[in-house]
Amino acid sequence: MESCKLASAWPDMVVGTDAKKALKLFRDLLKTAKIWKVPHEQKYIREEARAQFIANQHLKEPTEIAARIQDGMERLEYALHYGIPYPRLEHVKQFTVRQYEEKPQDSVESPRITGQSKLDQALARKAREKKAQQHHEN
Repeated sequence: MESCKLASAWPDMVVGTDAKKALKLFRDLLKTAKIWKVPHEQKYIREEARAQFIANQHLKEPTEIAARIQDGMERLEYALHYGIPYPRLEHVKQFTVRQYEEKPQDSVESPRITGQSKLDQALARKAREKKAQQHHEN
């Protein structure tokens, strides 16, 4: 019943298989909310599903629509697996490697995160040392 309301509010968003996938995802979310054990989380699942679908109703690009559907499916799987309906916090994508660059000795700041490789860091450090040495010689 709720998916019918959603479909009528969504006239041009999706066509063909994307429409079927989106509506199936929405129905799956509502079914999940129905069987969820915690009442306030049931409400959250229903409201979040509705809010996300309405927020993305303007999408026209098939790749963008498919990406949003995939995100929704992953979020549903995550909720079912871990029993947590809330979105996963992602400060950094999984398996991202961060490297730390030490500041020069005279700096009081702590090390900072950069995207430089160790080789680039070493070359930059050597260049700073060479520049400092030339400055002291003059």
